[in-house]
Amino acid sequence: MLTACAGTSFEVPANVSIGGRPPALGTSADADFAAPPQIAHIWLSDQTLRRGGVWSGAVMASNNVASVEIRTDSFSFSVPRRRPGDFEFRYDIPDLPPYLQRSFVLHVIARNAAGLAQDEAIPIEIR
Repeated sequence: MLTACAGTSFEVPANVSIGGRPPALGTSADADFAAPPQIAHIWLSDQTLRRGGVWSGAVMASNNVASVEIRTDSFSFSVPRRRPGDFEFRYDIPDLPPYLQRSFVLHVIARNAAGLAQDEAIPIEIR
């Protein structure tokens, strides 16, 4: 299900920005309760995560998104919702063993209340 990207090269999706200050993400798109969830924009503080460090990000999604999950091969967490369609996190990277210090595929998964999901895959590295 989750695949390491060692030896695999792929680009950061167009709706993702990395580094610097978080962009003004605007307001979430209006969507019907049963409509598929939509991720409009993802901001990540860095694409290289340093074990023991702090990492942050934000996700702007349609207002029918009930939850956003961040997932890799080595950790997973739910992103707190600030208001409909607006999710933001600050995460302490665990002190992972050496074999987990490598490239990964980061999955940002938005789900609506019915369980429909949109998954954005982003290359990251843990050092």
